[in-house]
Amino acid sequence: MKYIFVTLFTLLIFINAIQSQEIGLQAASGITRLRNPGGYFGHQPLFSYGFNCFLNFDLSKRIFLSIEPGYIQKGIADYDHHYTHKFDILSMPVVMGFDFYKKLYFVIGVALDKPIKIRHKSDGQLIAQTKIENGREFPLIVGLRKTINPKINISLRYTHAFNYISRNIWTGEVADYNQSLHLVATYSLFNFK
Repeated sequence: MKYIFVTLFTLLIFINAIQSQEIGLQAASGITRLRNPGGYFGHQPLFSYGFNCFLNFDLSKRIFLSIEPGYIQKGIADYDHHYTHKFDILSMPVVMGFDFYKKLYFVIGVALDKPIKIRHKSDGQLIAQTKIENGREFPLIVGLRKTINPKINISLRYTHAFNYISRNIWTGEVADYNQSLHLVATYSLFNFK
């Protein structure tokens, strides 16, 4: 319910400034890792992926606002990848893009992430599911986006969370702060000008 309220409130604020709207799909793949003060997990990055829809608003010819609800998986593996620690997350990124050179945009924003499941696996077998200690994560998003043609954009995005979402399952210490680097492809389904 809070996700819907945040989305509607954001839409109402910017509705008068909108020059065009765009609705489409996003797919992301990349690497993710957890900053882990407890030290009991290895720090090997893990393959990550995500799927989102997006609602893009052109606020001017050089600035856009994008609301991108969807799903992303984050986590880490130990040094030999026998043990994995994966988070399934519902995410609501809100980003702004600023055209600084021929449809190359600097992108900055935040996301409201809600972890829905944390799975610990050893050699592919589920060994534990961790209680989610902090039900929200608020990562900062920075990146670059290039418009390829009117329907396709490619982005490189880095996300960096500042709050923990679980504790180390063995020591109880605050353990997991997500970081990720993703290549994101967007495809516009509808463009309203």
